[in-house]
Amino acid sequence: MYVSQLQAKRGPAFARMLKDELEHNKKRVLITHYSDPLKQICRNWFGWDGRMDAEGRSFLQYIGTNIVCARQPDFWVDYTLGLLSMMGDEWDYVIIPDFAATPTNWTWSGTGSAPATYGLNRQTGAA
Repeated sequence: MYVSQLQAKRGPAFARMLKDELEHNKKRVLITHYSDPLKQICRNWFGWDGRMDAEGRSFLQYIGTNIVCARQPDFWVDYTLGLLSMMGDEWDYVIIPDFAATPTNWTWSGTGSAPATYGLNRQTGAA
């Protein structure tokens, strides 16, 4: 399994394009986001209605950053990569268009191939 992170501003559109191309070549592809488990928790535990208006974004920020990341800064990345490491045989490629949300010290510790990272390199600014 290859894990690809994409620059957040261009991530969603490029992720869909990349997924379409890979699936055309008979590859199994998952697009996921570090915020997906946060949104699920907010829906199930706190009754969040899923609206991404100013109030909804503020609520997600409060739970995801002010509470969780204040205690465990890399929690959402670790959580996502932990699940992927257990399910690595399900996809050939996993695309995460949340590169800007990723810690600068991100490294792959799962099984299989090291991740390929597309888009902006946070430390150098190079493509």
